[in-house]
Amino acid sequence: MSNRNLLIRYQAPAKPRPGSNFGFFSGFLPLFLIALTTEYLASRDIFASDFQSPRTMALGGAGRAGPLLNDAILLNPSFAAFLKERVSAGVTYQTFAPTPATEALGDSTAGTAATGKSYQASLQDGRSPLFEAGISYTHLEGGSMIHFGASRSFIQRMGCGLGAKFIRDNSLERVTGEASLSATGVITSEIQTALVIDNLLQTQESKEQGLYREFAIGAKFNLMGILLFYADPHYTPELPKALGRPFGYEAGAELVMFQDIFLRAGLFKDSKAPSIGTWGDGWGMGAGWLGPKISFDFGFSRVVDPIPSDTWNFGATLYL
Repeated sequence: MSNRNLLIRYQAPAKPRPGSNFGFFSGFLPLFLIALTTEYLASRDIFASDFQSPRTMALGGAGRAGPLLNDAILLNPSFAAFLKERVSAGVTYQTFAPTPATEALGDSTAGTAATGKSYQASLQDGRSPLFEAGISYTHLEGGSMIHFGASRSFIQRMGCGLGAKFIRDNSLERVTGEASLSATGVITSEIQTALVIDNLLQTQESKEQGLYREFAIGAKFNLMGILLFYADPHYTPELPKALGRPFGYEAGAELVMFQDIFLRAGLFKDSKAPSIGTWGDGWGMGAGWLGPKISFDFGFSRVVDPIPSDTWNFGATLYL
């Protein structure tokens, strides 16, 4: 399968390789070591209670029906069921700050818009005959996050997944755990759909961390392999009015150029904006290059309401 098809076309699950059931366990050890040795280094408050990859950010937070490589761990674990026999490792660097206009005008909101950075390392392993799984570790300004995702395809065009995340908040000296349930369906080679229920547990600690139960539907439309559209409406029934409205959406598009270069743009409305730790409106843009064994991605996001903030995101993923 070509690099281009990895992104724009559905790939039927392949048969597991003989003896590949050990790949999942052996591949995860390095990432666990990274998590254990760096988790307690931060000292400031957490400004973001979730994380977006460069591609997701450029699409305005959309893309649940078609995440690429390790994006599936955070965005939609069930999609990893269609990435069988692939192993991918990625790193991401993100920095965020109040918008230049906000700082120049001395707007009172500048004091509430965070300035900081975060790092992420992730690993996705699809070689196990039992299930496909991934893990990501994120180092934040005031804590850390670990995400897990596992999926399995029951029929060639449908995958189901489970996700878990653990967020350590240094200011509160505690760890909050949450879970997600997801499903992906490939209707045709041009249309894919997804359902993601995030923050299933919604405990009191989860609410204090901004983790409210969310129901999201994802749709991907492929126009001749050149233009890809994503639409992700979502509903957060118990979201307090002070934080935002329960209904919102993310929408984005990708333009494929020269088979391996992708230009991206998107917008979001009443959606979780990680850089400000609450819900807001804004837009994103970015680009990516998908090489033979490695991909590079850049994403930029601007929150325009309620707290103006900019985020720059850079990432690279090696896949086999």
